[in-house]
Amino acid sequence: MHSVRAAAYPLLASFLSAREGRAIDVVALLGEDQYETLFGDGRYDYLRNVFLSEAEAQREIEAHNEDWQRTGAEGQRSWRGFHLRPLRIALEGDQITFPGFEKSSADSFSLEDIARLFVRRYGMGYLPSKELFWYVAWDAEWLVSFGAFDNCFCYSEAAVTEVLATDPRAAQISRVAAIRGGKPGPSLGRADWLAGARLL
Repeated sequence: MHSVRAAAYPLLASFLSAREGRAIDVVALLGEDQYETLFGDGRYDYLRNVFLSEAEAQREIEAHNEDWQRTGAEGQRSWRGFHLRPLRIALEGDQITFPGFEKSSADSFSLEDIARLFVRRYGMGYLPSKELFWYVAWDAEWLVSFGAFDNCFCYSEAAVTEVLATDPRAAQISRVAAIRGGKPGPSLGRADWLAGARLL
């Protein structure tokens, strides 16, 4: 079974839970470096974004093509190719699953990438406006920009401690930030949190 831990992506898990066990259909937008495919080491498909509809994905492709026509060198082709791949995402117990997913040899992305990009695109719409969350951030710059959903929101101090203690990338964690109503607040370094410091 292809899956990721629901605890690592609580906003996505909440979105799926609200659907009472029904899977959601999404569209992955993959970008191919066609120059590499033709003249390099072979084909590599990179995950650019995840959408709830094919129409949204097509608009992203059109925006890229329009941008290339506006800024690309005259007479040169864009070597960027795009592919759409339908995916299903479901919640089964403590796992977020991807029913029917089959990884191809060209796929240069992980299931975690799919979950992360879904939260990055749609997650803020599901943040309760008054509740307090903690965000476990790999990159301290996030605390300034509030723009990169590189890891996860946690609903409790215990959940933060579990992530810090068990996530395979825990050593890379730089900060834990407090958030209320979608706005970042005080933050602590990983060592301070593990030492028992409180954010609020």
